[in-house]
Amino acid sequence: MSQIIINYSQLITESEDHLRIGQIEKVLKNLACINHKEIPTKWQRPVSNLYRRCSKPIEALNVLAALIRGEIAKEKATDEDVIEYSLALNDLGLTNEALMRLKNIDDEKQPQALIYQIHCYFAQWQYEDAIPLLKKYLGFSNIEPYKMAIAQLNLLAATNALEKTSEANEIMSQLIPLCEKNQWNRLLANCYEQKAQTLLAQHDLAGARAAIDQAASLALSEKIVDSLYIRKWRATIEAHESGNIRPLEELRVKAAELQHWETLRDIDFHIASVTRSPDLVNRLYYGTPYKPFLKRMGSLEELIAPKFQIGDGQEVVFALKDATINGRQMTKPGSKVHGLLCALHADIYRPARVGTLFSAIFPDEEFDSLSSVNRIHQLMWRTRAWLAKSKMALKIVQDKFQYRCHCLPGFAIIQYREKKQAQSNLDHSLEKAQMTFNELFFSKSDLAKCLQTSNSTTLRILNYGLSKGLIVRNGENSNTIYYFAPKRSA
Repeated sequence: MSQIIINYSQLITESEDHLRIGQIEKVLKNLACINHKEIPTKWQRPVSNLYRRCSKPIEALNVLAALIRGEIAKEKATDEDVIEYSLALNDLGLTNEALMRLKNIDDEKQPQALIYQIHCYFAQWQYEDAIPLLKKYLGFSNIEPYKMAIAQLNLLAATNALEKTSEANEIMSQLIPLCEKNQWNRLLANCYEQKAQTLLAQHDLAGARAAIDQAASLALSEKIVDSLYIRKWRATIEAHESGNIRPLEELRVKAAELQHWETLRDIDFHIASVTRSPDLVNRLYYGTPYKPFLKRMGSLEELIAPKFQIGDGQEVVFALKDATINGRQMTKPGSKVHGLLCALHADIYRPARVGTLFSAIFPDEEFDSLSSVNRIHQLMWRTRAWLAKSKMALKIVQDKFQYRCHCLPGFAIIQYREKKQAQSNLDHSLEKAQMTFNELFFSKSDLAKCLQTSNSTTLRILNYGLSKGLIVRNGENSNTIYYFAPKRSA
């Protein structure tokens, strides 16, 4: 059989044309004829990019994996290759690993690496961490004006999310005239949407309504993402004005249909803020893994219950943290099966992506697009077998590389509120380690020896430090080393 000769230049050009008009299936048909191992290095990143934009992050990682890991003789991954690989990691739910790789790029040479770090932080509601990066990006002199305006808009969004209204007003005083002058009407519409949020935070409901009306009139297209956001803020303003939450409830259904999980979470927050429904407040609190989001719920603190139940069971209730039913131990706490069940219930809103599960269960390892997926599939099989053997009425549902866990009738899962002291213990451990290592590299065993902690506790401390951006990881598996990130200046 003769070898198929692929004209990669033509394939990329045709696929780009298909993507512009939404013909994803035609792009995937073009890509189906490619053997990933035979793609010339020159074309690996463009092919990976196509896969990622077609919502195929596993395939995107597969294409670049050997190059990123240094397995191709006489070839070295470029910064652009690392960025593309990191974007696919983030799409798969491996945000911490994506951030680790992006932070190793010299942003003076690749300012766009900062923007992608910002996207990672935004996805996890970590606006405090994003703001210094946005300000650094805005300090570069070689960025084209339109991209600078987009960065200013993102800075505005971050300050609004943190309800820093005076800073938001200062940004808008410069950004809105700039967009008007250059007739950047799409950005201008976004500015007025943000202005509505600022005014809402200041309890100026009439001003907020006028701003969101201006945003709607400036919208240049009917793309669903844009109109959904504008409709969300219009409905939110109405809810605060009149107490009418029906428009928000209707948008809630739409957001779920579109799988806009963070929009859905935010809608529930605004409904809860208006109605002060204990059920919704606790669903938000126990079903959200992002600490910055939970911090927003300060005004709802008194409504947060010490425990939260999923499912209608009364007699058969599985205590998730301890892995017990009515005091009877069902599996070993901290085991891989128990870890998978905890990871599946960490977020009620977004289905658990395979990368999210892997990073939760194997926090000290880097993701491999082949072996890591197989390990999660094997663990999923073991967990389902254990559920059946233990007669646990839980069902794990899979949709491609996403998973949800459902309680069947007569069964329930209960979660207990973590004591605030648990987090302060982690902070204390990190402070002690930082005093010991300062700017030195250290391994997991070095940290365990320093803190005199078990393997599982050491991993939890490392994962906490990585998630907060306090620790940086280099290498993988037995060659993994860590160091404390330099403190950012104010």
